[in-house]
Amino acid sequence: MRPGLILWTIGAVFCSVCTAEDTLLADFEQPNFGMWETAGQAFGTAPDRQLIQDNQPVSGYIDMGYLHSNHGGRLARGIITSPPFKITRRYLNFLIAGGHLPGDRTQRHPKELWGDECVISLVGRDGNNSGIEHHSKLAVGNRMITRWTTGNGLDPAKPIRLEWASWDLRRLVGQTARIRIVDNNTGPEGAIFIDQILLSDQPAQDLLSNPDAIRRADAWIASAAKHVQRRGFHFSPPFSGMSGFTLVHHGGWYHNLYLNYPHAKGTGGRGDAQPRLFFNHARSRDLVYWEDLPLAIWPSHDSGEHAVISGVVDVSDEGVPMIFYPSMTSDPGVGPEQWAAVGDKNLINWRKVPENPMTRPIPENPMPGGVDPFIFREGGLYYMGISGYVPQKDGKIRGGFSLFESNDLLDWNFVGVPFTTATKSWEEAEFFRLGDKWVAIGEHYGP
Repeated sequence: MRPGLILWTIGAVFCSVCTAEDTLLADFEQPNFGMWETAGQAFGTAPDRQLIQDNQPVSGYIDMGYLHSNHGGRLARGIITSPPFKITRRYLNFLIAGGHLPGDRTQRHPKELWGDECVISLVGRDGNNSGIEHHSKLAVGNRMITRWTTGNGLDPAKPIRLEWASWDLRRLVGQTARIRIVDNNTGPEGAIFIDQILLSDQPAQDLLSNPDAIRRADAWIASAAKHVQRRGFHFSPPFSGMSGFTLVHHGGWYHNLYLNYPHAKGTGGRGDAQPRLFFNHARSRDLVYWEDLPLAIWPSHDSGEHAVISGVVDVSDEGVPMIFYPSMTSDPGVGPEQWAAVGDKNLINWRKVPENPMTRPIPENPMPGGVDPFIFREGGLYYMGISGYVPQKDGKIRGGFSLFESNDLLDWNFVGVPFTTATKSWEEAEFFRLGDKWVAIGEHYGP
């Protein structure tokens, strides 16, 4: 493994200020909104320069002006939409504050909000209203790509401070987009504050870890677990179901990292826009008594990641824990990609590696995507197998697995498809040496 991996896990890789190469889309310093289109009363008729909102000081914005939806008070609703722009940089950065109001995202393509345009939206809603939400999303044609951001919450006893947020748009460079900011919430936190929207080649927010998402999900699990009775002998999660676990022994502990859906308010199904399936974590000395630990891996919706799927933990020869898993995206035309994250020595704190994705569909690989990666060593190299299927000319498929090789667990090269058979798509494949032979095992499920 190259030394840069360990050094990277300690250092920061995000920017906090604009550079000369950034493309400024809006700084809200003009006396009006220009080509931005407004509807409703919440955003008024021009950017604001007030230092106080509802007796709360406002800070964190740059220069004099900023955008907010507090015109007319918290009961006002509104939408403001930017003129179309071309995505010419890898990231979109902006300053944001407001209520933590992700809204009801059980409808992936809400027609009352998105048409055929390509849209990035900051939106929210309360439980008594229908239609508009309060988060950020991106749509290409009539298909939505999840890019949503909401505020961290408003506390009437504390100042309102705008903080940097970022979206990873690397897959979307060259597309045409709009920014849409929506406030459809009439509750006490129903306000959003925005400034300095710009395209950049560096994220202003650290997208490789998300302690806030994990903290909120852990808090929800802790609250819900008080009402759930767990079985006594066999391990069960504190809340909701579990699947796709990977078990590894490291540092004197057995670590069980398993798939878990912590947010009960959304369905988390494949057809909605709610990011679903986190990796939860528990450990045991003896495989009998288990200690619940904080959530480990989260869906990076700021990077278009909709769900994490069952993966595998491997410890490098240098003792660095890594987890590999299929990343499911809402981006159109993109199948599952294999992503990776690096853990600390206790496997508790994880950071996704900037090299993601580790593998992606390529013309040389006849398998479209794949799931359930497994890792083994052979001849001084690491190998990653990925379950899937190969489409046939007659419309049928053959289940099997593809194989990649690496000398550092970061740079992976396609080797080939060692084995296929006349079954449905494979899942949970394994490939190992037994004497002078190699054995392949797989579960032939869907599609």
